[in-house]
Amino acid sequence: MSIESPNSLWPPILTAAIGIVTTSLTLLFGWLRERSAKSRRLDAIDEATKKTQLIESWYRTRLSLAPDQAGAAKSALLRELDSALESVRDLAPPVVSPSSVLEQSRIAHLGKLRRWFLLYRPSRRRAWVPRAFFYTFALYPVALFAAFLSDPVGLQKDEWMGIAYLLIGDVALSLLFRWFARSLE
Repeated sequence: MSIESPNSLWPPILTAAIGIVTTSLTLLFGWLRERSAKSRRLDAIDEATKKTQLIESWYRTRLSLAPDQAGAAKSALLRELDSALESVRDLAPPVVSPSSVLEQSRIAHLGKLRRWFLLYRPSRRRAWVPRAFFYTFALYPVALFAAFLSDPVGLQKDEWMGIAYLLIGDVALSLLFRWFARSLE
């Protein structure tokens, strides 16, 4: 049993660390984007509520001071309330379109193997780019296995470990691009 030098362990550890960091950053940015959109909606609702309360108190004060101008105050009140509603309506969460629901139901009826390997036409053209990377990284271990079968060579333990780390990184990248392709559908 040979003892491996510490220098030979750095490349696989570094590769694994890069894979973990990039996956974590992708998930973090997606979460932050959704969180910021939700907080913008909540801020807009809070501001519209405050604006409505201010308009209501202004309307009551104006009616108590000048009851003869109730028509003008009412039209100003309606304009302000409509503008407050529009500011909230602009930031409404996206509505799921019927076509995307139909697309999801079409995909749900496919077999598990076809769904997992993304063996169907995506609904959007932009989903093909990460799919190409997914297919490349998914087929790399098959090509590597075929190369070993056609030309078997005696590999040392550290070479096998390098191949194992390469395959682990390949699977991680494949899963990352699969997730990215699914998110673009």
